[in-house]
Amino acid sequence: MHPGILLLLELGAARPELLLTGQALTDQGRVVTVMLESGWSRDQLRHVIAARPLPHPVRTTVGAIIAARLRAAQAYPPPTLAADHHDAPVWDTPQPQPVTGSAATRTVSEALTYRALTECAGCGFPG
Repeated sequence: MHPGILLLLELGAARPELLLTGQALTDQGRVVTVMLESGWSRDQLRHVIAARPLPHPVRTTVGAIIAARLRAAQAYPPPTLAADHHDAPVWDTPQPQPVTGSAATRTVSEALTYRALTECAGCGFPG
């Protein structure tokens, strides 16, 4: 059994409304295992999956809701890795240069690297 499957079974035992079985358990268990291997802690993953209540009424499967929560969390680096780049004070990091011109004149690489918000996507730390 993968560590991710064990974590999901523990969550299901503690909160029966989050219990996954069958293919959903296998698929989401693999996702959780990969996240554990990439630096997410068990407590962080429990928080991602179970901190918010399920919608009422549930219009999809619980497996789909958990999958969406995991996908949303995977969009950012693990919190332990995201916190590592905040060791230096904000004033020591160079400020990004403002992008001039309209969005239509930017190249694809400029558009991908431009951030309208000047805060960390993972934790909201300004800078």
